Amino acid sequence: MRKYFTRQLDELKHDLIFLGSNVEREIEQSIYALETQDLEIAQRVYDSQETIYEMSKEVEDTCLRLLTTQSPVAKDLRFISSALRIISSMSKIGNHAQEIAELVMTIGKNQLPKDLSMIRSMGKSAQKMLIESINAFTDNDIEVAYSVIKKDDEVDNLFDEFMKESIEMIKSGCERPEQIIDLIQIAKYIERIGDNAENIAKWVIFSVTGERYEEKAE
Repeated sequence: MRKYFTRQLDELKHDLIFLGSNVEREIEQSIYALETQDLEIAQRVYDSQETIYEMSKEVEDTCLRLLTTQSPVAKDLRFISSALRIISSMSKIGNHAQEIAELVMTIGKNQLPKDLSMIRSMGKSAQKMLIESINAFTDNDIEVAYSVIKKDDEVDNLFDEFMKESIEMIKSGCERPEQIIDLIQIAKYIERIGDNAENIAKWVIFSVTGERYEEKAE
């Protein structure tokens, strides 16, 4: 009986990793669509969220089935409850990728009024956070999880800088201020992706140690 349950937990972990890899690809594709103004890719990202939702729902159903039929305790219970929280964060990340894609389609082929290097840096940092949080979950590695949490400050700082520059451009009377507002919103979605990757890392820590991550007072 224990062997069967262990196999089910292994399958759950595999499904979560697969979900995470799909979500990570959607982030990469949505930002690539922005940089290249490739509306076909943006449309594919937008349309793919139904698939992401169905995958999330299946993994969530597996968690609930294990909770109700296997009555897990201790570490197994922490793992399954953490998995449920991780699924929620991954679903939110997928939604943000879709929202970015939608804004890319809104902007269309119009010339962008602002350099995208900062958004590109934010996207790479947030994407790396997600990849590393999934790796931490795969390997039960709390050191990697802690490093992901620290990286969130990088994304936040880039967002603050991007906001400041963008607001100054709008105040100066630049052309197409509505597109700058769209870019600000894209940057905000990327910042939220980083937040959710950080949340995944925190649930990895809880799954492994049984302790909630606590912010240290400065």
